Amino acid sequence: MPSTDNTTEGENVSGTAEEVSPSFKAAKSILLTVMSAIAISFAGEFTAIISKEGLPNFQMLFLKRFIELLTLIPILVFCRPKLTGKTRRQNIILFLFSIFTNAVMIAHMLSCVYTVPGIAFGIMQGLMPFLVACIGFLFLKESLFLADVCGIFISVTGVVLVVVGNTQVDGMSTKLLVLSIVIPLTASFVIAPEAVFMRYLTGILEVPIVTSMLYMNLVGSVALLGITYSAETPVWTMSLRTVLYVVGLGFCKSLSNIFLLAGLKNVKAYISTTVRMFVIPFTLMLDYFFLQKVPNSFHVAGVVLVMLGVVFVSAHTWWRERQKERRV
Repeated sequence: MPSTDNTTEGENVSGTAEEVSPSFKAAKSILLTVMSAIAISFAGEFTAIISKEGLPNFQMLFLKRFIELLTLIPILVFCRPKLTGKTRRQNIILFLFSIFTNAVMIAHMLSCVYTVPGIAFGIMQGLMPFLVACIGFLFLKESLFLADVCGIFISVTGVVLVVVGNTQVDGMSTKLLVLSIVIPLTASFVIAPEAVFMRYLTGILEVPIVTSMLYMNLVGSVALLGITYSAETPVWTMSLRTVLYVVGLGFCKSLSNIFLLAGLKNVKAYISTTVRMFVIPFTLMLDYFFLQKVPNSFHVAGVVLVMLGVVFVSAHTWWRERQKERRV
């Protein structure tokens, strides 16, 4: 019969093995966020290719959400998470989140349809870290460190250079250039709270990731199907190539959301948003290989600064958590 001392020792060893250091959690969250950026970059390439196939915009959004919903089925069967919140308040927040995140997706799409997509995307990416930091401070009391501000500033400077590079388009009218600046600026204030909302759900309320995505995709699929038929004439006859592109889009977007929500469990919303700016250099690389778009000198300089800023914020986040461990 085992002694009490042996039992206690075994429990201590087990408890120690289960503990995960904050620095490891931070590093894992940063890696997950980078993976989310890579997945969303591939989704952007699929979107650009599908748009050339002539598929209506809202129908493409509906199909994307529907495929995301389908990808959750095997996860739901295997994991069997709780499909509702722990309290009535959490259920209400989940429903509001599902409405808001789909409104954000529509705002993002409209900001690219009526503008030069490269400029619109760059402006929104550049504004996000600052807006998310402000909203996170107001609602989640997430403090902003000076070193992180420096890293964000470096990355945003890089984004500005990328935007300047995207303005080097022959024959672009002044009206289109103005719209490509004003519309994304306005849309950014709508899009920015999404990361804070996600952080609140997964990091604070600890709602399962699959549950959050189920609400998001179920509500989005129903709403977007109705919008598709009311605002557009859907095209259901597609080539096999287009179908595969649409499936790839939905799958990549689903992976991106899973990685992003998992990353937001352990890092602040503004850190995740800053690290996710890795999407810019990776998208430019994919544009070169898949769309034969050759980057100019502004793009190259911008990418270097974006990467420097992302690496700086990531390293500082890990170092800060490591210093906390040493002080314990």
